[in-house]
Amino acid sequence: MSVENDKRSLDVQDVPIGSNDHVDEKRGNAADREDMYRMGKTQEMTRNFRFLSIFGFSMILMASWEFSLSVSSIGLLNGGTAGLIWMFFVCWMGFLLVNTSMAEMASMAPTTGGQYHWVSEFAPPQYQKFISYLMGWMCVLGWQTSCASSAFIAGTQIQGLIVLNNPDYIPKPWHGTLLTIAVAAFSVLFNTLLARKLPLIEATVLIIHIFAFFGILVTLWVLSPRADAKAVFTEFSDGGGWNSLGGSTLVGILAGVLPLLGADAAVHMSEELRDASRTLPRSMIMTTVFNGAFGWIMVITYCFCIGDLGEVMASPTGQPFMQVFYNSTQSTASATAMASFIVAMTAFSNLTMVATSSRQLFAFARDHAVPFSPWFSKVPAGWDVPINAILTTFLFSSLLSLINIGSAVALNSITGLATSALLSSYITSIGCMIWRRYTKNPLLRSKFSLGKWGLPINIASEAFLVVIFVLAFMPGNPNPAAAEMNWSILIYGAVAIFSLIYYVFRGTHRYEGPVAYVRKLEHSRAPTAGPRDTDTSASETTSDDSEDESSRGNSQDSDNDDRETPHQLPQKRPPTPPQRWRPTPQRERAFVDLCNKDTISKDNTFGNEARMDDLLARVGQKMMRSPRFGKPGNDSADGSKEIQPNSRPDTVGREARMNDLLARVGGKTMKSQQFRKPGHFPEEDTSDTSSTGAVISTRPRRAPYRTDPVFNGAYSHQGPGISGAQRSQSRDEDLDEPDSIIY
Repeated sequence: MSVENDKRSLDVQDVPIGSNDHVDEKRGNAADREDMYRMGKTQEMTRNFRFLSIFGFSMILMASWEFSLSVSSIGLLNGGTAGLIWMFFVCWMGFLLVNTSMAEMASMAPTTGGQYHWVSEFAPPQYQKFISYLMGWMCVLGWQTSCASSAFIAGTQIQGLIVLNNPDYIPKPWHGTLLTIAVAAFSVLFNTLLARKLPLIEATVLIIHIFAFFGILVTLWVLSPRADAKAVFTEFSDGGGWNSLGGSTLVGILAGVLPLLGADAAVHMSEELRDASRTLPRSMIMTTVFNGAFGWIMVITYCFCIGDLGEVMASPTGQPFMQVFYNSTQSTASATAMASFIVAMTAFSNLTMVATSSRQLFAFARDHAVPFSPWFSKVPAGWDVPINAILTTFLFSSLLSLINIGSAVALNSITGLATSALLSSYITSIGCMIWRRYTKNPLLRSKFSLGKWGLPINIASEAFLVVIFVLAFMPGNPNPAAAEMNWSILIYGAVAIFSLIYYVFRGTHRYEGPVAYVRKLEHSRAPTAGPRDTDTSASETTSDDSEDESSRGNSQDSDNDDRETPHQLPQKRPPTPPQRWRPTPQRERAFVDLCNKDTISKDNTFGNEARMDDLLARVGQKMMRSPRFGKPGNDSADGSKEIQPNSRPDTVGREARMNDLLARVGGKTMKSQQFRKPGHFPEEDTSDTSSTGAVISTRPRRAPYRTDPVFNGAYSHQGPGISGAQRSQSRDEDLDEPDSIIY
């Protein structure tokens, strides 16, 4: 499907003009509207998120201190307490660099598409389409599998709570599957029926997230026996049998990666966030700082209170942190209460992951990149959420949970798959930023910029990501059996191959890439917000023809004059060779005949003509000043003398062409139903005849009707100006005459 056939449209009125920063509940402020217009996207969801709610959204999705307890067994097995503590700290510092780099890109292009959109704008032009398509599939894969993984973790934690309170209970794999589906259904409920309350829910759960942290932290420090500090911070272990403490510790780094992964979730909600270009960077960086601090403090406390590592790892609950809670409090009720906060926060984390996964799928389908794209990208009226994408996410999580019936280890590999897919999208998008900075290509202006530190931070982020990307495919021990193998690399490769095959046969014909919709803005950003220029690769696909650019700066109305309609591939027109303009009497008579036709009511003639005169006067005054009307004219009827552009003797040619244009505009507009409203002028004829013979009314000018929807904003002096579609239509459609008009 070509971009021209995309039915999504965007009104020119969506673009912020001047310094007006009016906040709209659905479309946000002026900066939000300009960002959406520049990226060629239609606002389909309400911007009901603010800083606190999106900050809570990201904090809950990452849930770093909760997930650090849930996946602690990975680091304790490979690395021990010292490995778990220091690998978490390394990951915290690394992701702080990574998320800072992505925060800058989010400020430049705050879109639900996220990484695959950034790649499309910042990659080398010849690779933009293909790389963005591949990264789009990786983002969809990463978030869909993350959603399934978090639901599975919550389901197994519920099983652990049952074992803690009922030692006779024997966990069955199909029990875990049903609990996983129940958690996914809980998330779908909140994302559909309670979608409008989601910001309030996130802010409320954020409070629980913070207070539960301090409650469990104090309980562990007060009631648990504490280990020796030197042993906790310096003793590494090789429980996986790698015969190398360093290698084993590196394999256990996944315990530090998983709790800190996913700060880009806020980006995928950017089209529901007010003032996204300013709020997103603050939210992403602060989320990493606070969640990283909470997680590291909790890991240190947990390692001090862990006691006998062998007993904890062999806990019948299957959750080492539940055994630590029980050992600390020596009370099943207290351990259950403490563990319930972890389970609840994991379930709410899945709720935010469903929202993120569905928005990512919606954005990719909106660009015609997946099968059944129109269905996935549909946002039903009155819902303001992509219902079909949300239901698909639920179905995907439910199907993956069935793997647990056959092998729990195989389903655990899904966690590694989610990590690898998201890391590959981070690596590619930041790599494109490194390329642009290294080759000194211009970047988009943004409200958050790394400045001269951009390249060092991007390079350090890339190095960190490449290392953990490779380690994410490692199994838990050097000689795994088939059931213990990390099969994520197989699934990752299968999805990559499928996306390539689909791209070759279908995607290359349907997918244009986000950069195809991007347009260049030069004069429409309010001065208080600061202009934002696109990069050269994007501007190659968005610039208008040279004649339109030369007249764009004349007035505010002309800014929107010849802009392309949204989702329309720009095409440069071939230069028009110089031609001599020859006015014809037929064109002059056409205007007179049209004004005298019976299609206009006689009772309405005076009001119509008065409004028509007002319109033609304003169009004529502006267009006569435009350089496009400064072409050579003829001051004699036989055309013997050719006059230079904009010279004084060219007046005759310019006026003749102007009268011809006014005849066309007036003739077509007077026939419109919009101009058949009652007038308010006396019925006396005070008309005159111009030098070209056209009848032009000399009645006093008056302001357009305020009740007229056409004049109310579209043609009034206070409005944003005639839209590009209306003006290009009146410019390009000639009267039924044998020869065309060149102006």
